Amino acid sequence: QPHHLMRVTPMTDAQKEFTSAYDAGREAFVLHGVAGTGKTFLALYKGLQDVLGSSGTKRLIIMRSAVPSREIGYLPGNEEEKMAAYQVPYVDLCARLCNHPQAWEKLLGQELVEFWSTSYIRGVTLDDAIIIVDECQNMTDQELNSIMTRVGNRSKILFWYMPPRSCHY
Repeated sequence: QPHHLMRVTPMTDAQKEFTSAYDAGREAFVLHGVAGTGKTFLALYKGLQDVLGSSGTKRLIIMRSAVPSREIGYLPGNEEEKMAAYQVPYVDLCARLCNHPQAWEKLLGQELVEFWSTSYIRGVTLDDAIIIVDECQNMTDQELNSIMTRVGNRSKILFWYMPPRSCHY
């Protein structure tokens, strides 16, 4: 049963501030910090809490640019196989958060979690959703604009990015 979500307690003041604002009903967030500060972990946790709880949120959408941060060549396979490479962190985090090795696959199968490329966002409205915009530092202005104009009724959006190495937070 992948629907048993582990309990997560914020560890830093910034994490506490985020979870408090999220629980208070804020609808838009920008999370930033270096690798390992819990941005993806906490965003995914709070989104899963809503989707698996009684909040009325119907789906958790993880949005990511399909453009790699550096040139690695073309990935083989069809669209689904290419996007699988970008889903690995979420597969691992869902397994950990739900204490179930196939949690990601089961949540996808039940349409509680969706993984989207920014290439396919135009023309849709995302109602009743938690939208996590992952690694937005790698997105173009057009991709960010497309995402922001798709957020619909009763939805929350969480942007997260890693600042350039020269920034210190």
